[in-house]
Amino acid sequence: MGKYAQNASYFCVSETKHDFEQLMKVYSLEAQKHNTKVWSKESVADYIKHVTSEDVDERVRHAEYSVVIEDAGLRQRKLFENGLEVVPWEECFDIILTVHRELGHRNEWYETFKEVSKRYVIDEVCIKNLVKACNICSRYSWGRGVPKREFNKICEVFTMSISFAQDPPYKNALVVIDKLTRFVHIRPITGVDMKSIAVELIKIFANFGAPRRLETKEVTYYIDICAYINEILGSETQVVRTPHATEMKDWQYRINIIMKEWLEVTGSTRWSIGCHFIQWQMNNTSMSTNKTPFSYVFGSIGEKKSTKLDKTKKPQKPENKSYIRKEKVSVTKLKGESILLVHKNAIQKRKSEVEVNEETQSVIKSQNI
Repeated sequence: MGKYAQNASYFCVSETKHDFEQLMKVYSLEAQKHNTKVWSKESVADYIKHVTSEDVDERVRHAEYSVVIEDAGLRQRKLFENGLEVVPWEECFDIILTVHRELGHRNEWYETFKEVSKRYVIDEVCIKNLVKACNICSRYSWGRGVPKREFNKICEVFTMSISFAQDPPYKNALVVIDKLTRFVHIRPITGVDMKSIAVELIKIFANFGAPRRLETKEVTYYIDICAYINEILGSETQVVRTPHATEMKDWQYRINIIMKEWLEVTGSTRWSIGCHFIQWQMNNTSMSTNKTPFSYVFGSIGEKKSTKLDKTKKPQKPENKSYIRKEKVSVTKLKGESILLVHKNAIQKRKSEVEVNEETQSVIKSQNI
């Protein structure tokens, strides 16, 4: 069994089949537009007609195909290619799913395709879409991106005591982790009583929504808490025993290390305030795919916008700045005219002063005579 086989008890067949059919319908429509071949019920029926036709050329052209009649009364006929049964995408779900579960829910589609190809002729896109739709494999297929509908489906909750720092009245921390995106919520609580846990869970669920399943070690204790929360929020959260006890211990160890580092750097004992910084650091730490839990939930920040012009918008006309130029010209003209006037006045004053001086000098000379 594969490393994901322990999660098989939480596999939802109906939901996976619905998602698989939706993906295949979209792909088949795109295939018709681009004239690509996809085995469907319609295409299989067309090939059966060609293979069983009376035209010799048609039968020679499809020599690698053969038709086997399973039930003569119901006229059920199956198409075979080189001895392997051709299965349309509408009927291949159960076949792929059986092989996929036998392999232990490995999210590598090629291994499932290799096993299926030994007995059947099924398009590889069918295997790819089933692995995409599988709610177990989608938790671990980080490189393919996380569909937003998968966020907040299954969460894990646990409490941990903080004994290395004193910050009354807080003694414990409540931790809620989304199983798919690894997005973490860390909240300080005064104790592990039902009231304090329920209050913090209601605050988290009011912001992010209530999950479908809540995994925990203390199932009987959290059933009463979730029943109270479901009455208030109108949610339908179910409590399930967590199959990953070792993962929970790893999370506790990691949170303790980061919290101790924060207390040493800041020189504070208020670990209740540090919960927000530790949560931010854990949600913004890049994973093996160079993505963070924050980017999976809220999207990446600083994405480049497309520089293509929007043809629907009409191009804006440039602003008419002629009136500004006219005003500038008129101001300069006024300045020039004022300067000329000043010069003219100065010249006239100078002439009058010279004339006065000449008159005074002539009067003085006449008196001296």
